Amino acid sequence: MTDVDEMRFCFVPEGPFWMGSRENDPGSESAERPQHQLDLPAFYIGRYPVTQAQFAAFVAAGGYAEPAYWQEAAAAGVWRAGEVTRRIWSKAKNDVIEEVAHGPFDYGSPFTLPNHPVVGVAWYEMLAFTRWLTARWRRAGFLPKDWEVKLPSEAEWEKAARGGTQIPAEPVVSAIRQGVSQLPAVARIANPDPRRAYPWRGGFSANRANVEAARIGATSAAGCFAAGASPYGAQELAGNVWEWTRSQWADYPYPTRGAEREKREDLAAGTNSSRVLHGGAYYSDQTHARCAYRDGYFLAGWDVRVGFRVVVSPIRL
Repeated sequence: MTDVDEMRFCFVPEGPFWMGSRENDPGSESAERPQHQLDLPAFYIGRYPVTQAQFAAFVAAGGYAEPAYWQEAAAAGVWRAGEVTRRIWSKAKNDVIEEVAHGPFDYGSPFTLPNHPVVGVAWYEMLAFTRWLTARWRRAGFLPKDWEVKLPSEAEWEKAARGGTQIPAEPVVSAIRQGVSQLPAVARIANPDPRRAYPWRGGFSANRANVEAARIGATSAAGCFAAGASPYGAQELAGNVWEWTRSQWADYPYPTRGAEREKREDLAAGTNSSRVLHGGAYYSDQTHARCAYRDGYFLAGWDVRVGFRVVVSPIRL
């Protein structure tokens, strides 16, 4: 959980899943409706959020100085000469404040512990990390040239949390060193709870997620809430940190294919486009930790409660 080259990934087979909430689902909001089925190609998703130590490898490798990783940030005017400008609304000053950064904001312990999720980075920094990781793993032979590391789309994130209409009989979890460049044939069963509210079956449990009810009051080390794993074996998709996606905020239903989906997931849409967050965080109530709950945040912003995980999949043209 601290070595970037030891990251583990959960296989999510192709097929349909239920996205969003029904009108009568407890705690559901209008932004989650209508519930609809969406069919996705197969992909792998990180078993855990990206940790402080894993992101530190990107910083140490000079990732902030490589223009190829920062195309969208440069176009938006928030990156130049090896530094990124982050922006956040200050209630105290009633204005936007800026910070020029060369790495995550230092919130102190426990948030900065190596095995805790990285926080205090903007969406553009996460995007640059995925570009760096793609290049690193291709050089190492972990990824072929026609595969890439990305931020998950909103749809990929929610399917990874809830499961498809069918799920693997047993989760398939692979270390990147072992290679995840194949789409394995796996035995599947019907999802016993395909519209589940949380990544696990049944109702909310404070033992399954680092949210307000767990009374921790801060981020926790990756892997502390294994009982909250999704049908694919991905952990902490509920609680700990909000997780950013590559999808722009817009109404449901989520586009099924083609130009509309490309527009929803356009990485170069600019700083005025907010992106979708999922999963809730350590301070959230149980409603915000549901699979379907969605929120938005602006791209140059940073927060102690917001992190991310990555997906690995073939490049789809």
